[in-house]
Amino acid sequence: METTEVYEPDVTGPFDVIESTWTEPQDDLFTADPFGLPFEPMDEFSDAPLEFEELAETLWKILNDTYILSVRYNRHSPFYLKLCCQLEKHIRQFGSLCITKAVLEQKNLSFPKLQDMTIKELYSMVSLHFRKCHQAFQEGCDSGQGHDMEMLDRVCRWGYLAERLKATEDRIRKIRSGKINADLFLDRAEVFRSEPRGKRPQRDPRDIRKAASLPVISSFASEMVRHQRQEERQKIRTERARETENNRAVSKMAFPEPRPFPPDPGFRELIRSRLLEDAQARGDTEAIQKIQKENSAELGKRWNAFRQAASSGASGRASKKGAAPPSRGGPSEDVRKKLREQRKKKR
Repeated sequence: METTEVYEPDVTGPFDVIESTWTEPQDDLFTADPFGLPFEPMDEFSDAPLEFEELAETLWKILNDTYILSVRYNRHSPFYLKLCCQLEKHIRQFGSLCITKAVLEQKNLSFPKLQDMTIKELYSMVSLHFRKCHQAFQEGCDSGQGHDMEMLDRVCRWGYLAERLKATEDRIRKIRSGKINADLFLDRAEVFRSEPRGKRPQRDPRDIRKAASLPVISSFASEMVRHQRQEERQKIRTERARETENNRAVSKMAFPEPRPFPPDPGFRELIRSRLLEDAQARGDTEAIQKIQKENSAELGKRWNAFRQAASSGASGRASKKGAAPPSRGGPSEDVRKKLREQRKKKR
């Protein structure tokens, strides 16, 4: 008769196991632990922080596998009750994940891998096992075995969880419709902070208590929303810095030779607006029409001429202190009157 050898580690207790595995393998002297299992490489798994979508996707697959197994097990099997216990915990957790996903989606975050993760799917699972457990309980009563209190407890727990899921779905719909502000769920520490302490509110005992919604997982929600807000603030700061730099460049810009502008559309349009302001101040309608149609190279030439004229005018004024300012050329009084009337019509 053949015998199977069973590996037994050369240790006497859990502390001996820890002590024997604490030494790091060197030069391939140790390739397995005292139980004969090989050591794993240090880079086998990533230690990057879990993101909401990865966590929910992994747990959703485990939940579905557990659900399929629980459906196939016989309703009178002891293993079925164990599966129901685990399944109830997972479904309750996923109720929180679903409402957390709804809050994050209101913050313009999307999760394409979690489209099937809905309260409706969870409610269908609960409905099936509510009926299955009730049938098992009823069959035990009809066969004369008495009341199976453990199965009865399971029926009641499924029924209560079904009501909580309905309340959760109702809250999700209010979040998506804007009736409930999603920001209210992001900081769990603020909940009930302003409520009075030590006083029991007066309630009518005849009122039927509604089932409570499952909670939002605020750790994920707050972290993702905080990260999104940081990105938005950084984007605003970058745009403001870019606009400031363009303004500084325009104020100092004086090309020694005509050349086209840089390919930055915002910078080009800023120059165009400056030239249009000057043309409007002079009442030069012909120049206004040309500036609106000119490309980068033509705007560059016009800008150089404008800067040179401004520079020569400033030096001329500095050399003729006390002299009467030269009369400014421009359109006739009739043309100015027409321009004023056009501006009034635009207003």
